[in-house]
Amino acid sequence: MKQLFLALTVILVAGSLAAAGTYAGFIDSETSSDNAFQTDSVELILENPLGIGDSEGHSVVRTWHYENKFPPGLMEPGDVISSHVYLEAFSTHIDDHVDIRCINVNSEPDWDTDAENAAEDAILGYDVPPDPGFGIFDKDTVMIITGMSYHTMPIIWGEYNSFDTAIFTDTSDDGRISLDEFEAQGLHGLTPVPNSGVITFMMTVKFADGIWNEYQGDRTNMTLIFTLVR
Repeated sequence: MKQLFLALTVILVAGSLAAAGTYAGFIDSETSSDNAFQTDSVELILENPLGIGDSEGHSVVRTWHYENKFPPGLMEPGDVISSHVYLEAFSTHIDDHVDIRCINVNSEPDWDTDAENAAEDAILGYDVPPDPGFGIFDKDTVMIITGMSYHTMPIIWGEYNSFDTAIFTDTSDDGRISLDEFEAQGLHGLTPVPNSGVITFMMTVKFADGIWNEYQGDRTNMTLIFTLVR
């Protein structure tokens, strides 16, 4: 019985020591604070030439507009509109490249003139209603880009066979690049806009010489989209 009592005493003492070991008399904690995971930012603004449309912002309007041609007025075959837009970046790091594309919408806001209606009848082979919204809607195919440059790089520098073939392909096989071909292909991988500078995009558009009665009164509305890519 004595040996059993001693054994039980040893077990109780050992258990007490084990329990006591799970508690500490002093505790000190330190912190690692102000840890943040903030995302990068890319900011691009545009600026029109002085005196044209909106001056500066995330978007500008009426940069290439028939009212800005000289002399002012609606376009006729042979007329030219030339303008440019400034690109400025406010990014937190150096960006990778710029892409430029356009979206063209051809429309007929007014009733056909007699000459337009006759031309559309002859081309399409049936009697086209003279109401707005009927007929031929491809005027961007005869709006020819005769000049285009980005920063220090010339892209198009003449009306016939004068363009960078590494950038544009003459899909219509007429020796020229139209707004329609610009829309289909776009510009890709251009020099990024520096964070402390401005890059200029210039473009000249000509209503091709010819007799285009089917486009009398028609309108091409072009939207240019500039994308700064990280």
